[in-house]
Amino acid sequence: MLLERYARPLILCVLLPIVTLLVLAGTLFADDKFIPACPLEEIKQKRPIDAQCGPDGMAGESPATTAQNSAKNNLCAAGPAVPVTIGVFDDLQQAAEEKEISFGNQHIAHPVPLPDDRSVLKDMVQTSDGTKVGEGTEVVFVGFVLKTKPGGAESVNCNATGKAANDIHIVLTTKFNDAECNSVTAEMIPHFRPAAWDKITLQTSMTKLVKHPVRTKGQMFFDASHSPCGHPDFLPSGDPSRRSLWEIHPVYAMDVCKNKTLAGCKIDKESVWTPFDVWVKNPQ
Repeated sequence: MLLERYARPLILCVLLPIVTLLVLAGTLFADDKFIPACPLEEIKQKRPIDAQCGPDGMAGESPATTAQNSAKNNLCAAGPAVPVTIGVFDDLQQAAEEKEISFGNQHIAHPVPLPDDRSVLKDMVQTSDGTKVGEGTEVVFVGFVLKTKPGGAESVNCNATGKAANDIHIVLTTKFNDAECNSVTAEMIPHFRPAAWDKITLQTSMTKLVKHPVRTKGQMFFDASHSPCGHPDFLPSGDPSRRSLWEIHPVYAMDVCKNKTLAGCKIDKESVWTPFDVWVKNPQ
């Protein structure tokens, strides 16, 4: 009887903290809204936005907006990554226009509708070696960072505000300090984003980074919410300045070249490349 009298409280003292931890862990996982099919473990770092917003973004949006949001958050593009040149971005833009894919500024009074069927964006063009590229293709591109821009509140991120909850827009060119209308875009989404990647927006990092080509890997995505430079519907007040609506979005990886010319930064020469999160600890 004495053993039974003291055993029960002892068991409760041992089990209660364990049960509490399990409940809290279950609550944590239950609260996660951003649970993609492919978590891309090599960059995954839990962020507050993951508990606030799912892969489809803002609830209650139109099917076309939901589809575009989902595409923006696609971490499932299958490798190996296809090397692409600036010409491939141009070819993709031309192909989208020839196929009359709907696109245009979403901030005007009567915006052009987003494409309902995004399957037509897959495998739209071929590279010089015959590889098909389109939305959902994993690609890799080498260029200079012209500038970075913090993103604003968007449907894809449930209209959350603040830098930590929004994309980082990276303006890439194939010439050092080129005109922005000659650029293409890469975007680091807030979900799973490594803390080191946030430093790409810091002036101290950028001052040195712009002198070195970067190698950017990620999914090819068609941003139908805007118009490119040179298009009749391009609006400087609402459209990012760039040559193509095709982006590397989301970014899966970024490396910095130790050299300062494209010729010295061959895409497949691993000895010249350093992951950005390593490079930024000691920018050269």
